[in-house]
Amino acid sequence: MKKSLSILLYFVAFSLPVYLFEITYRSQFSELELNSGGVYRDAPNFYLLLSLILAFLVAWASTQFSRKIVFWFIVIFVNILFYIWMCFFVATESMHLRGTTWPYIDILNYLVLNKWYFYVFGSVGIALLFLLPLNSGERQ
Repeated sequence: MKKSLSILLYFVAFSLPVYLFEITYRSQFSELELNSGGVYRDAPNFYLLLSLILAFLVAWASTQFSRKIVFWFIVIFVNILFYIWMCFFVATESMHLRGTTWPYIDILNYLVLNKWYFYVFGSVGIALLFLLPLNSGERQ
């Protein structure tokens, strides 16, 4: 039971910030724009599956390495990379609404990194990782 709860909490820590970003990002478009056949909702398929895989990996690895501070730095680094990558994926799905000639670096800079909620939801994800119970004791 404790292991299942741990996996669920890690899953929420990885997927909730991306979900909140997706909902907030898509709220800037009208229903007509979103349903006109151009915005594909493939991102949840990827970030939910990858969040589940990462949750299993972190839950398993935390039983082995939870007392090592380097492990937690790696988990936070992976969480940040995952969050940036998935938010970029959400933004590329609606790229045609803003013009399809944008280079990927411009999508990242102008559609993801300059949004205030990108940083707020990312901070929530990192905070959730610090609040999660560990399987084998306290962090040192």
